[in-house]
Amino acid sequence: MIEVELSNIWGSVSLPDLLSGEKDLFDAHMQLRTNVPDGPDFLGWLNAPEGVMARAMLAIGKAAEKIAELGDTLVVVGSGDAPLAAQAAIRALGKEGSVRLIFAGTSLSASAYEQLCSRLEGQDFCLLLIAQSAVDMECGVASRAVRWLLDRHYGPEARQHIFVCAPKDSLLHGMAQEEGYTFLAQPAQLGCADSALSPAALLPMAVSGIEPLSVLEGAGQAYHDYDLRAFENPVWMYAGARHALELRTRRTELLGIFEPDCMALGRWWASSTARRSCRGGYGVLPVPAELPGALDTLDAMLDGSIALCDAGTGIGKTFAYLTAGILHGKCRAAEGKPQRPILISTSSIALQSAIQKEYLPLLSSVLLSEGLISAPIEAVIRKGKAHYACDARLERRVRQVEVR
Repeated sequence: MIEVELSNIWGSVSLPDLLSGEKDLFDAHMQLRTNVPDGPDFLGWLNAPEGVMARAMLAIGKAAEKIAELGDTLVVVGSGDAPLAAQAAIRALGKEGSVRLIFAGTSLSASAYEQLCSRLEGQDFCLLLIAQSAVDMECGVASRAVRWLLDRHYGPEARQHIFVCAPKDSLLHGMAQEEGYTFLAQPAQLGCADSALSPAALLPMAVSGIEPLSVLEGAGQAYHDYDLRAFENPVWMYAGARHALELRTRRTELLGIFEPDCMALGRWWASSTARRSCRGGYGVLPVPAELPGALDTLDAMLDGSIALCDAGTGIGKTFAYLTAGILHGKCRAAEGKPQRPILISTSSIALQSAIQKEYLPLLSSVLLSEGLISAPIEAVIRKGKAHYACDARLERRVRQVEVR
């Protein structure tokens, strides 16, 4: 059962404010309940528990068994939210089956490709390719690389190790038929295809040891349990609080996560919300942050100690230390202490530029909208070895030119 605790919002929202949104909540609930075919594409998952056919469940089970027989590793390459949904379920439930799962296709990094090749060296592995329409560049590069490894490892039998999840009559469907790959049909409606209830997400779950039928049954049960149209429904209470806060320009929601295994769930939630319901500037944008790890940088700044922090790619390290630096400045100001500059050393010009032109403007807009700062955050680029010529290398190059 979901539990919602709202004691922290009463400083910004009153009880009459919350109750005044009851009609809006009722109308939204009815729209979700009807879920007409021509409705918003991101609502397709609502009917998924009842819409997944027995034939699809049988195909998912057979594919999972075949993958377990063929190898000990499954490389999942896909775009959209379905791969994120699978990661969220697998890591949150702590499932580790006999087959290791590697999620790839989110980067064009050469080092990431080298690491993938290293992890697959000497392994028997399969490839799951997921795409709803056109394949993203990152996914295309990763899938070609893995297919090349499969061809080198298995020769003509490589096709038996490749599985494709895509809509019927799509380009990938045609490719799967021509090449003899195992094909699982994805729902045509985008919201269902990108959910945790589609074959593209259920197959990796099945490989990891999660029973797909249990997932669908749980989703179907929750669909009926939370159909109560009143504030006794915790989903109503949560939606009403978010709506009331949004009307007061609170449009960023910090998802504080204390359990590291749930970070994938937070990233999926944020991606799904940003990709669908936040289009056009509508809705509250969730931003996941791991606690207390996200506070280590601030703690080190406040007590003058040294923090050595390590984290994976794409989980918000840059936002963490930038936010910590901003909060550190506000803490010093509140204590009447003079402001000090925050020095950030990066390993590349690209990150230097991104901090100045992307990260800080975004942080400024969020903090300004929340009333936490009164002016945009400013930054200047002071150094960077790649900005300058090395005297020794320049002198050596000049001598080479003179010799020639």
